[in-house]
Amino acid sequence: SCRICYTKVDTSCGRYCCSVSGCDYIAHAHCATNKAIWYGTIIKEGYDERHGPSNLITDVIEQISIEEIMIASKIKHSYHQYHNLRLTFSGEIKDDSQCDGCMRPMSTPFYSCEQCKFVLHKNCAELSKEMRHPFHKHALTLTNSRTLDDYSSCDACSHWYQGFSYRCYRRGCSLNFDIRCMLMLDTSNHPSHDHSLFLEHNQQRNCSACSGTMEPWSVAYRCMKRCDYTLDVGCATLPPTAWYKYEKHPLTLTYSDDSEPS
Repeated sequence: SCRICYTKVDTSCGRYCCSVSGCDYIAHAHCATNKAIWYGTIIKEGYDERHGPSNLITDVIEQISIEEIMIASKIKHSYHQYHNLRLTFSGEIKDDSQCDGCMRPMSTPFYSCEQCKFVLHKNCAELSKEMRHPFHKHALTLTNSRTLDDYSSCDACSHWYQGFSYRCYRRGCSLNFDIRCMLMLDTSNHPSHDHSLFLEHNQQRNCSACSGTMEPWSVAYRCMKRCDYTLDVGCATLPPTAWYKYEKHPLTLTYSDDSEPS
């Protein structure tokens, strides 16, 4: 199947496929050259877009060995330059604590500041400076969009967020995606549906969850079976549990409701 439109590829015709041994990635020629996927630039073989360290850890101050693997236990990070961050593998975590990178609840392992409350999941501290993602055709750059009172809107899910994001800095293009969306893959096994969902570009459908109409340039997750189930990225990234200020108990996301409409 073509990894862009997920329909059958006739291998007797021209197509694009990965040349790396053991990789079976394949795409129709017209899918791979779609303007939503490819912007016309050919990257020379062996060209590396990265310059310097691949992530934003500017200095490794201390290291420890775990099962003969060296791990940075004390670092400096580009987005918290003045204080050191120390790695924690276990210990009590406050219920309301959240990562200053992805803004999700804290979990171990994480890096924390020795002098203030700044904390980062280990994975967030090690995020790549640049990343490519199926949501967008250009390379995206990691930025810190958190200020005291400023919120940004993710161009994939439309949710408001603070913290790190990936932004496109190409001329005439200023899209940005929060970390939650950047961790999404081109396929999804969502608990609301029995079949696998696949990422599609140029959606012009209604979301099966919220009934919202997607813009022509939108990406969404769609079932390729006859059921044609579609989830926009906003609904696909809803948290399974949420809290509301007028309700003391947590609320659980459900996918069907047999109760009365009221």
